[in-house]
Amino acid sequence: MSFVSHNLQEQAKKLAAIAVKYDKAGNKEKAFTYYFKAAELLLKLAEYTKIKKLKARYLEYANKYINRCYELKGIKEESLKIGETPTTFPMEKVKKSTKMSDDEKAIFEAISDLVIHEKPNVKMSDVANLENAKEAIKEAVILPTIRPDIFKGSRKPWKGILLFGPPGCGKTHLARAIANEINANFLNVDAASIFVKWVGESEKRIKALFKFARMIQPSIIFIDEIDAMGTSRERESESGVEHRIKTQFLTEIDGVLSDANEKVTVLAATNIPWAIDPALRRRFEKRIYIPPPDFHARKRIFEINLRNIDLDDDVDIDELAKITELYTGADITLVCREAAMIPIREISLDELKDPNFKPRPIKMADFEIALEKIKPSISVKDIIQYEKWAQQFENR
Repeated sequence: MSFVSHNLQEQAKKLAAIAVKYDKAGNKEKAFTYYFKAAELLLKLAEYTKIKKLKARYLEYANKYINRCYELKGIKEESLKIGETPTTFPMEKVKKSTKMSDDEKAIFEAISDLVIHEKPNVKMSDVANLENAKEAIKEAVILPTIRPDIFKGSRKPWKGILLFGPPGCGKTHLARAIANEINANFLNVDAASIFVKWVGESEKRIKALFKFARMIQPSIIFIDEIDAMGTSRERESESGVEHRIKTQFLTEIDGVLSDANEKVTVLAATNIPWAIDPALRRRFEKRIYIPPPDFHARKRIFEINLRNIDLDDDVDIDELAKITELYTGADITLVCREAAMIPIREISLDELKDPNFKPRPIKMADFEIALEKIKPSISVKDIIQYEKWAQQFENR
């Protein structure tokens, strides 16, 4: 089963489960709405699947939910045969929405290698510090999802959010935590993978990506390294392909920003925000700086990485946090891994084969050795450049 089919099927199952719950509770309107949505997705699946048994199964369940819709509305309708679609209310809308060309079907299959669909298991509490960034995210994404009735008009939620800062400081980690917090479908896109050699194919992929995100909303399209597709259009070296891709992306994100009913958020990350095209930068209404971890954040990162490791009494987490200024979260993770391996390297092969043998606890000296090997990946000069850009463009 393809990536797209699997995710549409999972979404249909969720909708049907919600419909049954409302149906049992006697809430006919809610049950109708969710049965209808489940049937709609199943008909989409049946529309482009090539496997006859799957097509029959999708149509069987779709017809089952359609018939229940009729019952809830008090419309008497004979039971449908497999493959038939009712011509009266409420399925006219479904019939219309499921018409896809062969080209569109091919594109939906094509984006399976463009998107990594995942259900993040990262919580906001797992993100060390970044309190200012988390507060901005809460206001921009989480609260509007919990109370959409409040966030209307001038309070409408931000739909374009840019996370920027040095590499290894938790931008992707924070994005996954956001998706988990609001129980949204998280579509992880590597911007570089959008570029393909065939003329027009990249633009089609972008269009299909946004269309798919709308089908499974609420969803977050997370585009890492957005600068790969969004460098300044004023560059002399920019090709016609890059220009068309950028234009198509701007068109799609404009569609998301302009429709208040869309539950699609475009979340992007970059390590070089100054390279992004100004037109694209403006589409990201919220721009949030993710700085290198401060003392408290570094301490928390050490604690998270070492929570399942035996430590000697001489290990001083506060001291480690103090001496790792300029280290990113990724750098600290590498330091912990290196320190944790030192006791393992002292073990003989025979000792390692003994299931009752345990390596010694990690000592402070192990961290000192690790810090000699692993240096910070950013400099003061780098931080000054990020902070200068943040002062000019951040609006959290």
